[in-house]
Amino acid sequence: MDTTLLLKALILGIVEGLTEFLPISSTGHLIILGDLLGYTDESSKVFKIVIQLGAILAVCWDYRARLTQLVVGLPRNPREQRFAALLLIGFLPAAVLGVLFHSTIKALLFNGGNCTDCGRLDYFVCGETRLSSAHPFGG
Repeated sequence: MDTTLLLKALILGIVEGLTEFLPISSTGHLIILGDLLGYTDESSKVFKIVIQLGAILAVCWDYRARLTQLVVGLPRNPREQRFAALLLIGFLPAAVLGVLFHSTIKALLFNGGNCTDCGRLDYFVCGETRLSSAHPFGG
């Protein structure tokens, strides 16, 4: 097996583990770090999806008792109904923004997004104050 590929997987796994429970985007960190490591082919996309699935399943396993309590109590328990409603309220802004800005998000995070002025990794870490006309937000 390719040692370089294993090292990239190890680094991405550590970053996913460290960022999953922090209030920061673990997905964004995986994308940016993958670009910095030169791990951007199709297999990297599958790897990033699988590693995120593993993190989600770990969170579900960790909270399995609370999730079971929620599902069982939802039909008749006002506390569980309130929790579900608040969870939905907390989720909706992200879902609406995701739908509204889907093409922009995809262009910035999933299509290479290298700065056309300097060639560095996309505009989030480029440091350039001016975006060229080739960027989704114009120049």
